[in-house]
Amino acid sequence: MMPMNHFDVFLSYHWRDHAQVEALARRLREQNLTVFLDRWYLTPGQSW
Repeated sequence: MMPMNHFDVFLSYHWRDHAQVEALARRLREQNLTVFLDRWYLTPGQSW
């Protein structure tokens, strides 16, 4: 896992939009941007 302090993009969104946001995050990754998306990096109960 990448250190939590180096991201090019932080995506904040409403849960209803998660499918569109995840598609956007994948497109940004394809452009070699490092994307923080909660669903990819946070697990329930994990210390933040």
